[in-house]
Amino acid sequence: MRYRFGDFTLDVQDGRLSGPDGPLLLRRQAWKLLLELLQHAPALLERDRLLDRVWGRQALSPNALPQTISELRQALGDDARKPSYIETCHGRGYRMVCEVERLDPESSTSSPVASLAGGPGRRWLPLSLGLALALVVLLLMLWPGTREDSIPTQAVDPASVELLKRQAAAARQRHDPAAVAAQLRALSLLEPGEAGLMLDLAEAELDALQTEQARQTLDLLATRPAMRQEPRWLVLTARLAEIDSDFDQAIALTEAGLNQALALNDPDQIADAAILLSRLLERHADAAAALAVLDDARQALVEQPAVQARVDLVAVASLRGRGQLEQARERLDAVPLDQLPEALRQRSIVETAMLDSLDGQPGAAWAQLQALLQALPDNAHPDLVIDLNNALGAVGVEVGAFDQALEAFERAMALARRSGRGQRVAGIQVNAGALMARRDRFVEAERLWEGALGVFELLGDRRGEAVVLGNLAAMASAQGLNERSWVLNERALALFAELGLDGPHARTAFNLALVAAREGSLDQAEQLFAKAWDAYRRIGQIDLLLYVGASRVDYRLLAGDLLSAEALLMELEELLDRGSALRRAAVHASAARLALWQGDLERSRQAFEQAWQLRLESGQDAWVATSELELLQLDLLAAVDPWTVRVAASELAERFERRGQTRAAARSRLLMAEALLSVGETDQAVSELAQLRQDAMRFSDASLTLDLDWVKAWAVSEPERLPRLEALARRAREKGFLGKLAQIEAGLAARGLAARIEPYRLSDEASGSSLVVVLPPYAGPP
Repeated sequence: MRYRFGDFTLDVQDGRLSGPDGPLLLRRQAWKLLLELLQHAPALLERDRLLDRVWGRQALSPNALPQTISELRQALGDDARKPSYIETCHGRGYRMVCEVERLDPESSTSSPVASLAGGPGRRWLPLSLGLALALVVLLLMLWPGTREDSIPTQAVDPASVELLKRQAAAARQRHDPAAVAAQLRALSLLEPGEAGLMLDLAEAELDALQTEQARQTLDLLATRPAMRQEPRWLVLTARLAEIDSDFDQAIALTEAGLNQALALNDPDQIADAAILLSRLLERHADAAAALAVLDDARQALVEQPAVQARVDLVAVASLRGRGQLEQARERLDAVPLDQLPEALRQRSIVETAMLDSLDGQPGAAWAQLQALLQALPDNAHPDLVIDLNNALGAVGVEVGAFDQALEAFERAMALARRSGRGQRVAGIQVNAGALMARRDRFVEAERLWEGALGVFELLGDRRGEAVVLGNLAAMASAQGLNERSWVLNERALALFAELGLDGPHARTAFNLALVAAREGSLDQAEQLFAKAWDAYRRIGQIDLLLYVGASRVDYRLLAGDLLSAEALLMELEELLDRGSALRRAAVHASAARLALWQGDLERSRQAFEQAWQLRLESGQDAWVATSELELLQLDLLAAVDPWTVRVAASELAERFERRGQTRAAARSRLLMAEALLSVGETDQAVSELAQLRQDAMRFSDASLTLDLDWVKAWAVSEPERLPRLEALARRAREKGFLGKLAQIEAGLAARGLAARIEPYRLSDEASGSSLVVVLPPYAGPP
């Protein structure tokens, strides 16, 4: 059955929605909703009925319906205010307002005889093919509910079968899974008892993202009792569960498929199942289990070096992605390249180049990849070409060749689209966006992530959707867009909690904690930090645990909680040797700030310099600049020439602004104003503070605002200073920034000013821990 409405046709048999610009992808629920509306057009369908028919008990909330209606309108180019297709009857439901034409298969199937007719001597072919394809049309009417024993048994001309097989083979050579699926679908109707053919069809349908057709094919196969023990059926059904975001089911099915493949000693099926299971476990934030699966498969494939190499290369990429470069290199060196086909040797070159780039040799890696690109044959497998261009994009970002990197990413995505690898498009966009964001190319990163978000939403991949939302939120936070960041993070957090994914849930909780802290809600930030901390500890993500812990230390210091900050820092120091250079640097920087609050400038400088050195080794320019700013702030406290500090801070501010790091740029300009006050250039300092106040209105940062007001208080006359500092002290107490409150008290005491504020002392004689405020030159004794 087909439904034609306006410029669109919905083919129930093929599971395809086609429009004037070709096929459109819809999520499973969107597809079912559209079909329900078309089947009952032009009747009004009530909201409760639609929720029950489309979602059943799986509906998360009534909002699922209007959101999916909105998705359909976007796909159809419809306008809710002036609908051409779907009308909202407020408070009641929805209906189709356009004319809907129902087409039976007979009336919509054109005869292929004329196009198949040959020259003289081939007159038998059209007739036999016509009879065979007429049988296909008859069987299409019965698919997929027809029982095998009820299928007509008329003889089928072998010529039509061979033709379809050749066309399917040609489509495979073109790496066109949609065309493969079309040919195999017709062939499966001519040879309905072939289980292998049906499995090939389901695989092609999944590769072409024809999820509903694949579901029908796999369900039909499931009626055969023996099929539930077939490794391929189990793995393909697991892939479908993954698309449906049912990860527990996907993992269970893949494990069963792997066990069956091992029992049958089927090398290719062992590799396929192990690779899929490893990916699923990694997505479930169980990296150790993912690698263990690949190790076990490797042992089972010891007599199959080429198949074993497939598994090894996946393990190399996994280890590389987790920063375990030495282990990745060892695994790659163990691959017997002389026993492998050319395509796998080329894959190893890609992995070698990626490791070289991460080991600090991006130039050499870039040259390797460029040479491979030139040598690659025209008929190279799409997965290899996609991986190569993806690697070129990643390494191109590292060497600063941003335009060439984007071109490589675009080539990878274009080929993924053409070859039916839609999910890979979104994956490339996510990774490319992350690389661009790391280099502060926020416009490019946002464009890539927004594109990935659209793909994940169409596929119904809620995990992918949540990952992108979290990335967009983190970038918004880095740009000072706290409100946008909060909204995006909350959406991502809800999705990760619903899916039961600890790792992504922890990352999102951490991002929300940063936003809460910048908004001045330190108690809420501490609660969110604790959630992230517990989740990362639970899944053994030590590197990220260090990062979260360092941030908790920093904000505990702002809250004046030196004792708990010091205790947490001691816990982090025990984990340092298990973290990356960048995360160890974060811990050293937090230790430097604690030492500063304890009045030990020398120990603080040593720790800040350790952090700077580690960030330099990691090759993260933005973090190196952050360390340089921290050392300059310490220089001003240590009475280094303020003019020298000002010049260096000005250069840093320009570097931060070029990268779009508005918050760091503001901190640099604040230090420039402090340097001016330290040499008595009050008027110029006031002018710069006024400009900084305007710039700071673009983003929210409670700590920066308090620091700005603190500096401004020392740029005004003595009579005005006291009420300003008193007001600032009250705000700091209300927000819980008790470290800032102690600094205000120390400044007042140094000038002998009688403050009308409740005193706050950060000291604990019993524990021997106390806060010592080191004042900048402009706030010290006159």
